[in-house]
Amino acid sequence: MIIHLLKGILSVSFTAIVIKLMDDFLDEVIEVNRGILPYSLLFFSVAVSLEPSWAVTFFFASYAIGMADDLRWKLPLSLTAFQESIIVLAIGSLVFGWFEMLTSFLLILSIQIIDDFMDQEIDLIEGRWNIIRKYGRVEAITFAAGMILLSIRFVPLKTLCTTFATAFIWVGEYFLNQHNSKKR
Repeated sequence: MIIHLLKGILSVSFTAIVIKLMDDFLDEVIEVNRGILPYSLLFFSVAVSLEPSWAVTFFFASYAIGMADDLRWKLPLSLTAFQESIIVLAIGSLVFGWFEMLTSFLLILSIQIIDDFMDQEIDLIEGRWNIIRKYGRVEAITFAAGMILLSIRFVPLKTLCTTFATAFIWVGEYFLNQHNSKKR
């Protein structure tokens, strides 16, 4: 049980780092660094080797949720963001099962809502899409809480690993921001 817990936490943590790097890169929060792609591939490879279904379905869910700000956006494959999101979620469901894909989607969506709650002010200043501003604080937080409670009920180990990994990423990001602000 302890080994499975550690593998889960590490897999979700490495996947979360990859998702964070991708998100920061796309939001142009970090400058383009030649090491980002190799590190992302290395981290994702480790995540997949530890817990394949979680790593891939979390990544797919993050990809789909990341497209939510403009579902009509035309992407390099000439598909809209909505079409690509549906395809990615369908592939995840076919390969890993609908329940695995759904639970990953709901956990990632809950994390996104909490993250948007914490980033409301900066997102407003920088003109970024934010779930809290779009749907309302009470509604979004109530939805996230409900999804987390359902996840605890149906996938407790996955929820626990995700909670640890999310806390690790948020604390790490906080300390990196503190470190970088002292350099300025």
